[in-house]
Amino acid sequence: MKSLVLNIDDNVYEKFLNFIKIFPKNKFKIVDEIPCSKELERELKKRKKEIASGEVLTHSEIWENAGI
Repeated sequence: MKSLVLNIDDNVYEKFLNFIKIFPKNKFKIVDEIPCSKELERELKKRKKEIASGEVLTHSEIWENAGI
């Protein structure tokens, strides 16, 4: 499954939702506005740069580092 984040002007938000709702409900999920802090925004930008440069951890490395 893929995710898409949209920044939509308030004037077209309802129209956009009405359009999206014509698609089958089991094929997508609408998550309304998700507020986040500036710190989270900075962290997401950092992670995006890491992924683009190939600096990512494998699944096993993540769980090894989790200490669980």
